[in-house]
Parts: sequence; C-alpha cells; structure tokens
Amino acid sequence: MIVTDFIQKLKANDIQLPIWVGQLLSFIPYSCRPIVGKVYRQRMKEISLYNNLSVAEKQAFIFKKMKAIVEYAENQIPFYKDYYKKKNFFSTQLSTFDDIKRIPVIEKSTLIDYDISLRSNESVPKFRVNTGGSSGITLSFYVQPSSIGNEWAHIHTMWAMLGYKPSDLKLYIAGRSCVKNGVDYEFARHTISLDMYKPFSETASLLKTKLKHCHCYYLHGYPSVLAEFAQYCIEDQELLDILKKSLKGAFLTSEYPYPFYRNKIETVFGIPSQSFYGHTERCVMAYETKEKFKFVPFQTYGYTEAIANGDGHFDLIGTSYYNQASPLIRYNTKDIIDNPVCQGEIMTSFNIFEGRSGQYILDEDMRKISLTGLIMGRHHELFDVCSHIQIAQNGNGKAIIYFVAKDGVKIDNPEQMFDGSNVKVQFSFEQIDMPIRTVSGKINLLVNKQ
Repeated sequence: MIVTDFIQKLKANDIQLPIWVGQLLSFIPYSCRPIVGKVYRQRMKEISLYNNLSVAEKQAFIFKKMKAIVEYAENQIPFYKDYYKKKNFFSTQLSTFDDIKRIPVIEKSTLIDYDISLRSNESVPKFRVNTGGSSGITLSFYVQPSSIGNEWAHIHTMWAMLGYKPSDLKLYIAGRSCVKNGVDYEFARHTISLDMYKPFSETASLLKTKLKHCHCYYLHGYPSVLAEFAQYCIEDQELLDILKKSLKGAFLTSEYPYPFYRNKIETVFGIPSQSFYGHTERCVMAYETKEKFKFVPFQTYGYTEAIANGDGHFDLIGTSYYNQASPLIRYNTKDIIDNPVCQGEIMTSFNIFEGRSGQYILDEDMRKISLTGLIMGRHHELFDVCSHIQIAQNGNGKAIIYFVAKDGVKIDNPEQMFDGSNVKVQFSFEQIDMPIRTVSGKINLLVNKQ
C-alpha cells in the first residue's frame, strides 16, 4: 500500500519541488531510483540483448514470456481459467513458438462481461486505470506500480533516437485534467505541464516566466493540441523565441500524427518529431525510426501481433508480459493496421490504418477539447458501470454523453460519475440501450446527435 500510495501521489503531482531541485534530481539514473530502478535495469538489459538475437532466439524469448504469463493467468485469474476452459485451451498445449496461435484472442467486449475482481489478482500491489479507446467501449483494470520501470525503459530507448536524455526538461500538453495554476512543474517526470483546457493566452505569461529560468528541450503531447499550440506561438513571438532557443524535438502520442498537424509543429518550431504508439492497457509500444508513419514494435515490452480481420486490413493484437494485476493476453486493441512486416513470424513493423485520431468537441469559447484527453486521460466512475460511452456535440459548449449501462446496473446520477471539471462544456447525459453505430456497423466515440 505504501508503494501504491506513493505512485498515486506522483501521478497526482501532490509532491511539489521547484524546477532547480528537479533538475538536480533528474541526473539520478533511473536504474538507481527507488521503486522503478530494478525493473528499469532489467528491461534496458533485455532491450539491448534482444536486438542482437537471431530470429530463432527471439522466438524463444517471446515464447518463454508468453508461456509464463499464460500459466500465471490460468492459475491465478478466474476469468482466464473460465474463458480458456470454454475455448478448450490449456497452457499445457504450449510447447513451441508456433503454439502461441493456439491462445484464444480476447476483446474488450468479452472482458466487460466479467467483474474486475474476476479479471484480476487482488493480492498484488496495484492501482486502477480505465480506458475508453476510440470505440467508447469502457474497461477498468489494475496495473502494477512496477510497470513504471518497464514503461520508462522503453520510452527512454526510443526517445534517445531524437537525442533525448532523462535530464532534458520537456513541455507536456495533453490530457491532464488538473494542472495547478495552468502551468505546473512535475519533478517525477521532469516536465512542465500546460493545461490544454485553458486558452494558451491565459497560461502563456506564467509559462514564459518559468522558461526564462530553464531550458526546455522537447515537446510532448497530442499532435492536434501541439499543432494548436504551435499556431498560438506564431502570434506570441516572445514565447516562440524562448522555445526555439533550446527545443530539439517533439514526441507525438495518443493520436494518429496526421501530416497537417505534424508539419505545423515541425515548421513552426524548426524541430523533428517522433510519433509513438502506446495505450493504457500497456500491451503494445511501438515507435517511428527514420521512416515516418512506419511503427516498430518493442517485442520486449509485450508480444505484438497482426491478425487479418477479413476487410483487407489487420487488427493489432498485444500481450502484456508483466502485468500480473489484470493480465491482458492476446488482447485485440481494435486499432487497424496495414503492411505488417515479419521475420520468422515476428512482426517487425506496421502502418496504422485506423485508430485514435484527433477527435474533439468545442467548448463555449469555440476551443477544441480533445476527446483523447477528456475520455482517456481521466478516470470516470461512469466507466465502471457502463459497457459503452459515446459523445455528441449538441451546441456551442454543449455535449451529450450517451451511455449504455451494464446488465443489471441502475444509474441514477451519471453527472456525478463523470469528471467534467476544468472544461467549459455543459454535459448532459442520456442512457441508451445499445451503442450508436455507423452505417458500416462501427462504434465510434464521437457520434452525430441523434
């Protein structure tokens, strides 16, 4: 509980330090830091070793990880014991790398039929998260605090391709729901966070004050929001000049890096960008190298696969090797990819065809509110009692939250279970029996008013 509480305080930024102290602490190697150090060292070593393995050795590495998590889930997690039995699958059927295909694929729609207690090991240290995804299908699950070491080992490896070092200060503009004073320094991430829900004109003065006493080397956030910030900086020459003195690159996350967003960011600030793929479920992490829009998965992070979906494209499938709190094994992310390249049946690259894009609604000031941040960047209690959540804009600064309650659940006060704080939008709520589908049958997060 002590570790979990500490992690939650870090996530909430309840521990405050000035930037100059954070700068000094940033030089402490992650491999030596409490809580994350041991796992960080292990993963960095694995990443280095994996890159030098033969194809057969890589298959052996993946198979060992997959077999271990399947055996664990079968023995410790009621959902997997029940689901695998229904699918006539048992971990004893796993003998070689090729047998991984025997493991049943799971989808979010299957998981939500089981209470979180049946999908989890309640006895391990954990904290609760939720995901809404691009489809609006809600799911809550647990993550172990030790996963942070795994995250940072892989993030630092790919960010290093743009010259990043953990001691480099970043400016983060994404989905944080509460950024104190609109501009806040988080020492745990050595990052200045900018409140994306406030007009940049309201936060620019404080941001410039902070940046005059330190150098900011990288931008990090949603492509759509960073592009909006770049457009603002064109009009605020003083802020643009401060940033351009030290900026080295931009890390784009959580949305597809559409060229019109990316070009704006790169042109205005005169920097390269790197897009990377990751998600709350912590099953897949992939990154661009020199070729834009081509993503290379970290097979040391989790096992990443492509399965043909019958429409000429592929579903992206991922397995988390290490999360014993709520394991996700051969989990269908429902993101659609193209051009999967494989060596020895191990996927080495892919292109994203569909997935999380820069969807947004407009607040009362006609500012764009990213749904990636509003829905996936916050924990809404409504997620715990619903199977689907969708949003429709029904006027300037107004939006309807459509929700489908789980079977047997009565929801009397949905407005109290949805975190709409710090956003200039009036939310109304409407319960529906079935999610709203497109003509082709897709379930999108952003829908037209019915």
